[in-house]
Amino acid sequence: MSGKGILSRLHDWAKSMGLEGRNRKAFAFWAIATFEKTRKDDFAAEAFEGLMWTQEEERLWLRTGRGFITFVEKDHQDLLAELELALMAWQPSPSRLLSAKIRHEISCNGVRAEDRTLSKARVFAYFYDLIRNAGSAEGRAALIRDHLNRQAEALGTLIEKEIVTFGERIHEIDIATGDTFSSHYGVDLTESEALRSAATHFNSYISTL
Repeated sequence: MSGKGILSRLHDWAKSMGLEGRNRKAFAFWAIATFEKTRKDDFAAEAFEGLMWTQEEERLWLRTGRGFITFVEKDHQDLLAELELALMAWQPSPSRLLSAKIRHEISCNGVRAEDRTLSKARVFAYFYDLIRNAGSAEGRAALIRDHLNRQAEALGTLIEKEIVTFGERIHEIDIATGDTFSSHYGVDLTESEALRSAATHFNSYISTL
């Protein structure tokens, strides 16, 4: 166990007790196991989906499917600036940026879209009458799925302009800053095999939408 990295303090502790070699490593394993045991109720039973993190001391962040966290010293004044720098260090892909923008626009415009669509009282009175008289759970489920698709399409139409504008802005910034955003996907499309595989997956994706 070296005296560098995130376990450096544990190394120094073992050294102060005169432990060497295997004993120092055994002490580290014991300390970690003790820490986990005393806090086992705080840990999830399963790994978080999408778990990613960095160990770079200048910019510490952790990301899961539930959110994004960055760690800063207590004396930092501009926390939003620190969060922005951490997000930049994470390097989200353009697709993830677009997805975040879509969620934002839905949050801002969802009620307006609902009001526009659901104001057609006769249409939806008849729709609910169809559900009431569908005769089976499968029939009701099919009607509700159709309703969901139509609602999603209506909402997409409402926010389409903002999303396209945002996508163009991503591309403009990418070109202006060195055309590096494609590397955020972790896929090298300059390799012929990787390109063929990506094209196959893309065609499968769009054919099942």
